[in-house]
Amino acid sequence: QLPALNSDFAKKVGKVDTMEAFREQVRKQLHDGKHASALNRAKDQVLTQLASAAEGELPSVLVESTYQQEMQNIQQQLQMQRMSLDRHQTRENFTANVHAAAEKNTRARMALLQVAQNEGLVPTDEEITKNLQERADRTKKTLEEVKANANIPAMQRSEAIRRAADWVIEHSTIEEK
Repeated sequence: QLPALNSDFAKKVGKVDTMEAFREQVRKQLHDGKHASALNRAKDQVLTQLASAAEGELPSVLVESTYQQEMQNIQQQLQMQRMSLDRHQTRENFTANVHAAAEKNTRARMALLQVAQNEGLVPTDEEITKNLQERADRTKKTLEEVKANANIPAMQRSEAIRRAADWVIEHSTIEEK
């Protein structure tokens, strides 16, 4: 039995007073979701173009590491969904696709690190220490305890890549088709 679409329903489900406010809330959520989805597609396209334009030899160890991480993530997702790879495509095609994606992602990350260095986007030691202090405060540990378990160079690389990706997106021209 369907509930009546009235102010009681709006209060219970949407935590708003009227059905009109609830409808507006749903419209905004749909709009925000579409906007975020479009932005993510645009970011992916910009980073794909960046990876394609990046030149130079990729260290095979980095590509292999990314490939292994991706395969682990995919296998975990498949196990949670109780699925197997063979249902969708051959294992050879699948691993070739994952390897190609790992190469593209590695190329994009290396290009973003170069952008971060060129544009002064690499976080300073002070910024990393501030981040570690915030983590320590959240986990109720000392800064020294958090530092002992942190991979600081990896944190700097990750933050530099994130900042560079934002910088590249901000300085890109995106045309709607």
